[in-house]
Amino acid sequence: GTTDKKNWFTKGSLHVYAFPFGEAILKKQKPLVEKISQQDLDLTNSFCRKYAKGSILGKHKDRPALQVSATVCLGGEKWEIFIKDKTDNTHSITMSAGDAIVYLGTELEHWREELKEGEVNMCFLHYCKKDSEWVLDGREFLGQIK
Repeated sequence: GTTDKKNWFTKGSLHVYAFPFGEAILKKQKPLVEKISQQDLDLTNSFCRKYAKGSILGKHKDRPALQVSATVCLGGEKWEIFIKDKTDNTHSITMSAGDAIVYLGTELEHWREELKEGEVNMCFLHYCKKDSEWVLDGREFLGQIK
């Protein structure tokens, strides 16, 4: 179906940027995300988002500052994320509470189809390559709202 272009990636959801919980996880999980991605990273930002029945996440690639992303399912219904790899194959990953995935959000198109029931809580942890212009998403300190 069609979606409201203005709200294509947050339709039916509530989100908060730099919520203290998300920022704490962002900092704590940096060594693990560096190990998985095999890159030296700096912190960019975190988002926590609550999706409700009817929510969607339109097909997209992340903005340049979000070079390495970790999506953490905090709870709620099982919900698939689709990621198109560099050879144009689409992979479906069903996430449950406690699951996390690490991916290159600026390079790989990703999306979610409509959430059919219930709600899902996610935390998105974003990192950039070490010493890039995107450190802390241009903020002066971790936890600062942009």
